Amino acid sequence: MKTLIKGTPRISVIIPVYNRYASLVRALESVQAQTYPVYEVLIVDDGSDEEIAGQIAALEEGVVRVLRLAQNSGAAAARNVGMAAALGEYIALLDSDDLWRPEKTARQLAFMQQTGSRFSATSYWRHFHYGIKAGWYELYEPAATVAMRHIVSGCAFATTTCLFERSLLAALEPQDEALRRAQDWEWFLRVVALTPVRTLREPLAVIGMHRRPVAEKMFRAATYMRRKHLRALAGKNPLLALRFLSALGVMAGGAAYREGRWLRVLWYTTLAMLCWPGNIPAVAWQRSKNWLFPFRTRLHKNEPPWARGGGGGGGGGK
Repeated sequence: MKTLIKGTPRISVIIPVYNRYASLVRALESVQAQTYPVYEVLIVDDGSDEEIAGQIAALEEGVVRVLRLAQNSGAAAARNVGMAAALGEYIALLDSDDLWRPEKTARQLAFMQQTGSRFSATSYWRHFHYGIKAGWYELYEPAATVAMRHIVSGCAFATTTCLFERSLLAALEPQDEALRRAQDWEWFLRVVALTPVRTLREPLAVIGMHRRPVAEKMFRAATYMRRKHLRALAGKNPLLALRFLSALGVMAGGAAYREGRWLRVLWYTTLAMLCWPGNIPAVAWQRSKNWLFPFRTRLHKNEPPWARGGGGGGGGGK
C-alpha cells in the first residue's frame, strides 16, 4: 500500500464481515491498490465462527486493524463500532463481498472537494452471482444529487460507494441496530434529511449480488421502517409518505417473489400500487431496460467492463 502524504486528508475505511474470508481478502486488496492511499482500514468481525475469526485476525498488519464483536450483531452494529473507532477526517464504507476500482478514493475525494459536498456516492457495477443474470455486470447510476424524493423511493445509492466527512456523525444518529436488513436505506433517509448527497457519475465500485433467504427479515424491516418514519414524512409531505409506503411494498414484495411467497407478493404489490401507482412500472422498467436495449452497454458478461477497455461509461442519467 502506498504511503499517505503528510497533511493530506485522511480516509478511514470500514469493512464489516461475518463468516467470510476469501471475498474479504479481495475487498481488502482493492483498498490496498488505491492510487490515493487510505489512512486506516478497520475490519469489524461481526462474531464470525472461531476458525474464520482466526483467519480474519491474521489480516491485522500495518494500517489494517481488526475489531471483533463478541457475538453476531448485524452489519449496522459492526459499522457503528467502526465509525466510532475511526480517526480519519473522512470515512469510506465497503462491504466484504464488494470491490473498489483503484482510482475510487482519489476521484471521489477530489469530487467532494470540488463540489463542497460532505457526503458522496458513486455509480457502480452490480455483479450477479445467481439466476439468469449470473456472471453479468450491470451498471447502476444514482441521481446526480440524491434528494428526499429519491431516497423515499428506495435505497438510492450503495453503501460500498459512500465517502463522507466524519464530522457529520456528531449530528447523525448511528445506524439502527434493530434492523438486520435495509439498515443502510434507513440510515440514508436520515443522511439525506441532514445534508445533500452528491453522486460522482463514474462506476468506481463493484457490488456482489447474491441470493439469500431474507424474506422474513425484509418483512420485519418494512414494518419497522414504516412505524419509525411514516408519520414524520407525512407531516412534511403526504406525497413523500405515499412514495415511501410504496417503496416498502416493492422491497418486501421483491423478497417474497424471490422465495416464491406468492400471497405475500400479491399483498405487498397491491400495497405498492395503491400508494403510488407508477412505482411498479418504474421498477419493472429499471430492471428490464438493460436487457431490452443492450446497445446502451449497460450489461457485460463474465468479465469486468473495464477489462474491455475504458471504464464502462459513467454518463447518462435518470
